[in-house]
Amino acid sequence: FKCIATYSSKMYVDVVTFADQTDPLQVTPIALTGNVFKNGQGMVQAIAKVYQAGAEVDAAGTKYQYKWYLYNAGGTMVPNWGGTTNYKTGKTLTVQASEITGKGTVICEIE
Repeated sequence: FKCIATYSSKMYVDVVTFADQTDPLQVTPIALTGNVFKNGQGMVQAIAKVYQAGAEVDAAGTKYQYKWYLYNAGGTMVPNWGGTTNYKTGKTLTVQASEITGKGTVICEIE
């Protein structure tokens, strides 16, 4: 949830995340270098953290297979984003500005 408060003509914004800890596994992708490209330049690095009962369970990234999918601004999966597959693999991900046209959403799944 996003909360916006204004006090003395200054706006304050914060985000609150609720997690259902009864789920067996929760994947949380974290953008390490921000999530915006400027002037079509740069890159974004992300890591997927996997939690079970609130504790990280695969810090080394060896227990699960990580699959990252890219969706365009229209919500359509970008085909062959991983070369010969629709996904890239690994606990960490680097997305180059040249891979995104306008706006994109990256989703991580684990197996």
